[in-house]
Amino acid sequence: MLMTKEERQRNRRARLAQILNEEKAVDIAKKAGTDEAYLSQLKTGVKTKKGTIRSITDDMAERLEKAFGKQSGWMDTNPHTATAPTTNNVTNIADKLLQSPNDDLFVPISDATASMGNGKAVLSHEIVIGHLKVSRQWIRNTLSISKPDNLAVITAFGDSMAPTFSDGDTLLIDRGVNKMKVDAVYVIAMNDELFVKRVQRRMDGALVIKSDNPLYDPYIVENGDKDGLDVLGRVAWVWNGKKL
Repeated sequence: MLMTKEERQRNRRARLAQILNEEKAVDIAKKAGTDEAYLSQLKTGVKTKKGTIRSITDDMAERLEKAFGKQSGWMDTNPHTATAPTTNNVTNIADKLLQSPNDDLFVPISDATASMGNGKAVLSHEIVIGHLKVSRQWIRNTLSISKPDNLAVITAFGDSMAPTFSDGDTLLIDRGVNKMKVDAVYVIAMNDELFVKRVQRRMDGALVIKSDNPLYDPYIVENGDKDGLDVLGRVAWVWNGKKL
């Protein structure tokens, strides 16, 4: 599922607290290659000398997952929110198949929608409404992504990205991309709204948020205004046969 930086950190701190309740802090620190004091700071989200909140980085989340034999992405899930049931128990079936050695990957379909126009409200809690079966071999041969388990499916609405994709098209999102390192089409949260837009970086550090439809004007995010923008993923494929 897609989530903001704040939601991701809340989930990671809750998962860390869960681990700390189940095992001694000294043992957890040893397994994760850190120390108890640092774990305590991560759990409470204390402020650093620069005034920023101490966050659980992707590297630390991955180390904790590996140390305790958890599935990739487990630290980002909310321990207090159960996955909603889906038709014919699709979620349970997919969970089992994800562990199997066959070539199928079951990509979660989120109920979140992203607008190509004026923006859709960011959901506080997303629900997995089903799964899309995709061949891992097709992913390896076709897509350039962080890793298959980071994929998710959302629906886009509006016409501002036409002709690249159209109203109601299904988008395959790489949720492992949380920074704009290359010019591409991203799912972004800005001013509590969700957008799908093409983003270009300028040499002065500003970002040009563009629509492929020439009827829509670009929007400039100055370097100092980037804190109000969250990257929730990069669009890897549009389900009309277009690779992005």
